[in-house]
Amino acid sequence: MKKIEASSALMNRDAVLSTVWSIIQQLVVATSTYCIVEAIRLCTEGQLETGLKYIVYFTISLVLVYVPNTISVVYLQKWRLSSVEKFVHIFARQNKGQTTLAHSREKQSAESWITHELFTVFDTATNLIYQILSTLMNSAFNVLVIAIVIDKRLIAWYLGAGFLLIGSNYLFRKQITNASNDVQNSRRSLSTTMLSAWQNIFVGNSFNYNNWMSAFHKDLASSRKTAVKYDLVRSLISSGTVILSLLIIAFGNGLFIVENMASIPAVAALLVTLPRQLQIIQSIFALFNLSLSWSGVSEQLKSLGSILDLGNKNRNPEAYINFDEIDVHHKKHKRRYSSFKGIKNSLQQEVGGRFTVRGRNGAGKSTLLSLLKEQLGEDCFLLPTNFEGLFFGESFLNHSDGNRLLTVFEEIVKLDHIKVVVLDEWDANLDATNIGRINEAIGFLSESKVVIESRHRHA
Repeated sequence: MKKIEASSALMNRDAVLSTVWSIIQQLVVATSTYCIVEAIRLCTEGQLETGLKYIVYFTISLVLVYVPNTISVVYLQKWRLSSVEKFVHIFARQNKGQTTLAHSREKQSAESWITHELFTVFDTATNLIYQILSTLMNSAFNVLVIAIVIDKRLIAWYLGAGFLLIGSNYLFRKQITNASNDVQNSRRSLSTTMLSAWQNIFVGNSFNYNNWMSAFHKDLASSRKTAVKYDLVRSLISSGTVILSLLIIAFGNGLFIVENMASIPAVAALLVTLPRQLQIIQSIFALFNLSLSWSGVSEQLKSLGSILDLGNKNRNPEAYINFDEIDVHHKKHKRRYSSFKGIKNSLQQEVGGRFTVRGRNGAGKSTLLSLLKEQLGEDCFLLPTNFEGLFFGESFLNHSDGNRLLTVFEEIVKLDHIKVVVLDEWDANLDATNIGRINEAIGFLSESKVVIESRHRHA
């Protein structure tokens, strides 16, 4: 299966609309620059009436710019959530039915990305792309207008500064990437530790609490250290590069003044653009910092993308099943299978009945049941030991453990397409009375469907 990058989720309808309205906004800004430059030039040449018209146009543009700006920001908010939605659909399409991954070794490190980091990464990525595009267009459009109105050579000076920024970015990308990777790795460790916060704090065991708090402070200190290092490296590189870029732009403006000292309209036009040029210079500085920041976001997207391929990794769940220590009991027989294929084929030949998987802890009973669900697909329904996270038609948040199971069974029995129901240690949290009630419910369920179960307690 072709590898899909997490960054592909950033391409959606809201991204296009946000960008289009941002372009319109920057065109209006560039138009305002042109109008004020023309107004000053015409007024200094004695064409006051025409110059005043351009001042009116300039004022109108200052008001109009808020319309596309507002619309582009609205679509930016939609873009963020649309990216999350698209990623979730990709993740589900790539990994749905990979049941053995639900309790695999990758779960702990990958789960923090889908539960915590997902929104942060796409919030940061969409906002950064929006800022980069807006800043780039603002600088490019305004430089083009100023160059056309004043001196076309200004384009060359700004291009020179731009190439210097790009060259610096390329030259120091390894240092930025390494610092960014350190930030990301430390942040991942901290996120993983935070997943355990609820249980270690609320259970109240001082031993577990102190161990967790020690790990938390260690990961937090690492995150602080790497974050400071990343910002320091990025600031030193960007500051030095932007200073050199400013010298190039200042030289171009100085050369124009020297050559046109005798022309009041030319000098006036240049002077009126200086605030805008200062804004452009600030934008160039911001653009360089934003481009450096993208290195960090790019690494975040790569890390996020790594969980898209969990189901494609070479896995062999059968290796964790010790068939010599697992028996499958039925009221008519007791069998020991030597392979997963034998168990699967046997179940598929049945139209009902109840089978119990028995074996010592660690023999691979849960892996066996997960693999059955994975192989049987939509014909099979798996109810894991901890099923509170699964969504059902009826909410049973306030039900007792026994009533929760009964409610779930009532819904499962109505699913006509389900042929096999897999129950993993359903009796783990039940008392003797509830076990009896559930036993009866499972017996009823097994009249129409094949039920295969593992028991926490001996049946």
